[in-house]
Amino acid sequence: PSSSSSSSSSSSSSSSSSLSLPPSPSLSSHPQATPAHVHYCFEVLLHHFNGKGGAPPVPVFDTTVSCPLFVTWEKDGKGVRHGGKTGRQLRGCIGTLSPKTLGDLREYVFSSAFHDRRFSPIAHHELPSLACSVSLLVAYEDVGRGNVWDWEVGVHGIVISFQDGVGRGARRYSATYLPEVAAEQAWTRQEALESLVRKSGYTGTIDAGGKFWEKVALTRYRSSKFSMTYREFVDGRGEGGGEGGRKKRVVVS
Repeated sequence: PSSSSSSSSSSSSSSSSSLSLPPSPSLSSHPQATPAHVHYCFEVLLHHFNGKGGAPPVPVFDTTVSCPLFVTWEKDGKGVRHGGKTGRQLRGCIGTLSPKTLGDLREYVFSSAFHDRRFSPIAHHELPSLACSVSLLVAYEDVGRGNVWDWEVGVHGIVISFQDGVGRGARRYSATYLPEVAAEQAWTRQEALESLVRKSGYTGTIDAGGKFWEKVALTRYRSSKFSMTYREFVDGRGEGGGEGGRKKRVVVS
């Protein structure tokens, strides 16, 4: 999911209170994003742009592994990170919060590159300026309702869900931010949560007194993320997935 603009509200005392998080669970037993996953994404995209001639790319990783996943495409140049530092411009990010086998990774390559409704489809000429990231979501923890501050910026991704109204007129809302989003935007927990509420489509009042948050359920999770530029992909071709790229395990950084 892409970042939304930061809320102008200041952080409340409850959002700035100290966290009492449990010790981080060992993630060694969870699926890990690897160079081979991102290399495959570039191979799929390149095969598409080259007219689909020849055999389609074959994964060199275990396609039976199952977990929620996201594929993100970014482009060099026009993006600006918090603090004025030049960064990357988001070009597409689509995934699923439901477990999928890594054999379905190809589906999300196409969805994120060509069917993210926020952006025009990625064009062939953009390839040299692209970077791709694969995020495997792990270690889900249901924090529950009314305890939305129990997570850490830069460590956890979050899913919120809540209902507005009662009876037949009630409407449910939900949305997620990957672990890196709040940190990249330099948001507080409250700013991230308020932005996520708006991302869900809710346009009502978010009361400063905290009553609103009592109805919001939160699930937190971790992510294993691997990123690679197109140049790193090209340099690594023919090496079984290559060793290029930058391991960005959001669970650790």
